[in-house]
Amino acid sequence: MRILHISGALSARYGGVAQVVDGLSSAQASLGHDVTVITSMRLHERDELIRPAGAKVVVSLEDKLEKIWAGHSTGLRRDIEESLSGTDIVHVHGIWHYPSFLGSKLAYREEIPYIIAPHGSLDSWCLEYKKTKKKIYMGLVQRKQILGASLVHAITDTEAEVVKMLLPGVRTKTIQNGVDIPQTDIFEDVLAFEKLFPWLANRKIILFMGRIHPKKGIDVLIRAFAEVTRTNVQHVLVIAGPDEVGLKSELQELARELEVEDMVFFTGFVEGETKTRLLSAAEIFVLPSHSEGFSIAILEAMAYTKPVIISTACGFPEVAVENAGIIVRPDSHELAKAMHRVLTSTNLAKEMGANGRRMIERRYSWDRIAEETIEMYNEAITLGPRS
Repeated sequence: MRILHISGALSARYGGVAQVVDGLSSAQASLGHDVTVITSMRLHERDELIRPAGAKVVVSLEDKLEKIWAGHSTGLRRDIEESLSGTDIVHVHGIWHYPSFLGSKLAYREEIPYIIAPHGSLDSWCLEYKKTKKKIYMGLVQRKQILGASLVHAITDTEAEVVKMLLPGVRTKTIQNGVDIPQTDIFEDVLAFEKLFPWLANRKIILFMGRIHPKKGIDVLIRAFAEVTRTNVQHVLVIAGPDEVGLKSELQELARELEVEDMVFFTGFVEGETKTRLLSAAEIFVLPSHSEGFSIAILEAMAYTKPVIISTACGFPEVAVENAGIIVRPDSHELAKAMHRVLTSTNLAKEMGANGRRMIERRYSWDRIAEETIEMYNEAITLGPRS
């Protein structure tokens, strides 16, 4: 099968969507499919480009209009048109941006079935964030784009229900994200970790990993952490991720106000070995998001045998069902209680970590997810383009 993925910037600093495109397209290529990924990027970010193994990657440089329309590139049309010839299916990742719009439009014009994956961008919190702009864009562009898709790829059943409620008549298919499963022999390299993070040597780490963005609930986490420190829990909070919208200074001020600034560390964007060592060293992983698609970071933490504490907005009830962690509302007091419970029980933490790892191995390898997407593509091809 000849598959074309279209995505916004293919850099891990822009969140889980890039990691999904990387893992999925690599796994599809390993199954013997002809896979191409098209993306647009800023010139100064090309060194951060992710190159999925076995897939052809086409990069179109963004132009000045990207400040008005995210991902805009004058060369993108040519790149997509050249890649559409002979393509069986187009998989569009994300909404609200120019590559998503153009990929959908051109696939529809050429009568090639296309699938859209909103990746959580249609839930209520996301729709309220920059509400006026999104309402206008939905009316002018986004609605037609989604309704023209052969299928909408939802990453949770909740997302599928949201899409159907917003746009009655759309056809959805739920396939969750996957994760690369690490080998267990890299977990305990303490010397490598201390070399990368000397200021964290011999510290017990509570880890948040993701974009620094209002929807992630990092302010809730810092308040909960401050509450936990008053119970004599001797840990530090590490916030690993890029400061996407200039929120870091506000969070640092909050930490100062709560008198925990010397126990809260911001690492900035991490990837590769740095990310691996940080995941290995952490005791627990916490993600108290107000809105989430299907977090790759949660899957990664469980793959590294870490107990996870996540919010109800993460849409991952299996964490509680499998006893791999605790699910709470994005409320600082409720989160603090859950953190205290796990941090003060070594046996509970180990049990949850082991349960999470088993769940990842059983259900969330990229090979398995890739096979499910091929079945989805065949269904979309049978259904054909929407009229």
